[in-house]
Amino acid sequence: MMPMIECQNSKVAVYACTRNKYEELRVAIHSLQVNNPDVNVIVFAEDDDIGMNVHVINLKGGCEYTDGVNSGSRWTYMTNIRLALTKYLDCDKALYLDIDTIVDDDISELWDLDLSDYYVAGVKEPIKSNESIYVNSGVLLFNLSKLRDGTDEVLLEKIRTESRDFPDQDILNEVLAGHIFELPSTYNANSWTAQIHEPKIVHYAGFEDWKNFIYAVKFLYAKENKNFNYIHRI
Repeated sequence: MMPMIECQNSKVAVYACTRNKYEELRVAIHSLQVNNPDVNVIVFAEDDDIGMNVHVINLKGGCEYTDGVNSGSRWTYMTNIRLALTKYLDCDKALYLDIDTIVDDDISELWDLDLSDYYVAGVKEPIKSNESIYVNSGVLLFNLSKLRDGTDEVLLEKIRTESRDFPDQDILNEVLAGHIFELPSTYNANSWTAQIHEPKIVHYAGFEDWKNFIYAVKFLYAKENKNFNYIHRI
């Protein structure tokens, strides 16, 4: 069991990535740091170093808390790490970001949100939101303090033992229903959330979006362009 990372009194942002996606990961992190230089970035990876000045947690090929029926070829164990943050981070809140996101503005206001009555904050997917909101799991602000009331253990038990089409996202929405804070779409603009002009966080979540993100990554590395404003949502 790894020791908890002490990160109280800081704005914590978390990414998780297998070794084959480090190039994309570095661009996502850079976009965050350019616009939010005071954020403490923590990365779950498969090495001790990813070539950036961030805190890396080397999982060495697996996660004891989430490994189970949903750890397959389609969804790597890194996908489900977002449900296990209470086991690694000693802080009250943490912002989880998928590696196919580009942060295009100052988002420091997120850490100031009062989530006392909520386990998590996220942007809803309208087509799946009926009696309660269903949020996209690509950008999530977790209230880790509240999750430690035992709800984190419920999430982890389900992710290990109950198969789902979109494991982390479906289980999170099932377990936390009624205690999810809805964020504006500007914090997770993607193919499944409400359309918005000039979002703060662009999420290249669909297959075609991901291809566009890959092109953006290659362009940025080739041109060493530090301005992310040209990247537009599809």
